[in-house]
Amino acid sequence: MTAVVEAIDLHRTYRTTTGTFRRRSLEVEAVRGVSFEIGEGELFGLLGPNGAGKTTTIKMLITLLIPTSGTARVLGRDVVSDVYWVRQRIGYVFGGDRGLYERLGFRRIEAYRHNPLPGAEFLELALRPAQG
Repeated sequence: MTAVVEAIDLHRTYRTTTGTFRRRSLEVEAVRGVSFEIGEGELFGLLGPNGAGKTTTIKMLITLLIPTSGTARVLGRDVVSDVYWVRQRIGYVFGGDRGLYERLGFRRIEAYRHNPLPGAEFLELALRPAQG
């Protein structure tokens, strides 16, 4: 099976400063040597504590950040040298709005479970204010 997503020894380092009066430059290592492969049709989870580099790794894979070192490929193409090609073939939604199901309420969730609508129609219905 061919890998759809590959991360090979990915590293990402940031430079920052600290201190108010005595400014010091620091290097922060956000991602340190991450390697994995995701095969076609495979379900993959990236787990870890806060500050472990999960979001930074994803941002490198979706071409929003350039790795400090290492290689990342999507569908066999390098995310640094083939940025536009990769961007045309991927989609990513940041997890900012987590409250959809809380806003739907029990009746709407149950109605959808028993009579599913195509995605766009469901979201349009779901985001309408509840009546009655």
